[in-house]
Amino acid sequence: MSSHHFVKEGQEPSVWVLGTDFNEDILGTLLEWSPLVITNLIAAEKLFSLQIKTDRIITETNDEAAKKLFTSLYPVEWHVTESIFSELREFLETHRTHLYVVGLESNQLAHLFQQTPVHLKQFLTGITLTEKWICPASVWNKWLAKGQAFQLTGNSSDWTIRGNFSKENNICRSQDDQLFRFENHHQECFIEYLPH
Repeated sequence: MSSHHFVKEGQEPSVWVLGTDFNEDILGTLLEWSPLVITNLIAAEKLFSLQIKTDRIITETNDEAAKKLFTSLYPVEWHVTESIFSELREFLETHRTHLYVVGLESNQLAHLFQQTPVHLKQFLTGITLTEKWICPASVWNKWLAKGQAFQLTGNSSDWTIRGNFSKENNICRSQDDQLFRFENHHQECFIEYLPH
């Protein structure tokens, strides 16, 4: 961690890699702060092949052979749970720190955000191969470059937006390099489309 940044003990963000469809460069950026890395069995093998150290593997099946393999490779905590998403929500409730979810598909992220209690959504960021999902504070600012695409969940009447944009097929595009001001009191999601 850079010496000019200080994070309280227990307040570090965590990265949950729950699928194999992720951009390795974006994941690398998230790992620069040496966060707690939690993964499932689906992604554990890929992370190992990329030489990314995992702190905890969570699984919904008690696979003794996989446990023996991964715990022999490096010290990793092995945790069997009934539901990985429930485990994630419990982690958010307990720690109240920022949590990144990487590797899920858009429909899985949508389900995760729908199942997350309103008071915890602000701590959650989801990143797919092409999208970044956040559920920000009720009023916030975001700089968007000209042509940058974004989407807003929920009803359009729930949102107040200050900024110049066009909309086609539910996808919005910034018309200029500009600072947008978004307001939404219903805890809907902002989806930023990532370059690929």
